[in-house]
Amino acid sequence: MANENEISSEKMKLLRFLYGDIASEVKFLRERQEKIFAWSSNIFMALIGALLIIEPSRAPVWAFTVQSKLLASLAIIVLIFFSVRWQQRTRRWHNENGQVIQNIQRLFNCYEKGYFDPSNEEFILFPLRWSTSEGEKPRTFIQRLFAANFVSATVILGTLTVVMIWIRN
Repeated sequence: MANENEISSEKMKLLRFLYGDIASEVKFLRERQEKIFAWSSNIFMALIGALLIIEPSRAPVWAFTVQSKLLASLAIIVLIFFSVRWQQRTRRWHNENGQVIQNIQRLFNCYEKGYFDPSNEEFILFPLRWSTSEGEKPRTFIQRLFAANFVSATVILGTLTVVMIWIRN
């Protein structure tokens, strides 16, 4: 009888297929998050650029009254919220798929010391820090906001757009 820890060739084929499939999904989700960010940041940058280059005498319609500034600000805030939620949902799916990849890597013994180089018992194929995100302290909202990521950049650009609407005369 085969060793209990050994994976049958049928299961190994299935794991290889699933690994490739999930890796493709992770790539797709990463690209999708980049596209969502590019879409929203282009809108914000176009608005900021318009506010900077248009002469005050030819100011956009939202620059004339408080009500129009409120309406423009509300539209930007809705866009910020929509973009951030979409990015967070995509990131959640990305993380879930990443956990599946980590599980398959564990089954392939990628984090087991000495498995791939029996002469060097300390050799590990992948760094242990790749094996799990467990044990990390949950970050606060402020820490997540100022971390370098698409969500933070979206919030900052959107906020800057709203500020520009209000300070532009």
